[in-house]
Amino acid sequence: MEPLYFSIIGVARTLFFLEGLKFTVKGAENIPATGGAVLAVNHTGYMDFTYAGLPVRTPRRYIRFMAKQEVFDNNISGPIMR
Repeated sequence: MEPLYFSIIGVARTLFFLEGLKFTVKGAENIPATGGAVLAVNHTGYMDFTYAGLPVRTPRRYIRFMAKQEVFDNNISGPIMR
């Protein structure tokens, strides 16, 4: 897996810790440990998507995101997402 991906996960987890955020994940046992899976996340804020990776930590899976074209066209987020 790309080094940038692990770095971003580490930064997000550190920010969650520094902000004092605590999470309760329910239903993680329904995520298969192998094979394909689709998680649909409805979010209303700019950073809500970062919470999508929390349920898959137990089966040690990693999230891949779909995003609209404008995210890839942006000078800052585009190279990161690619």
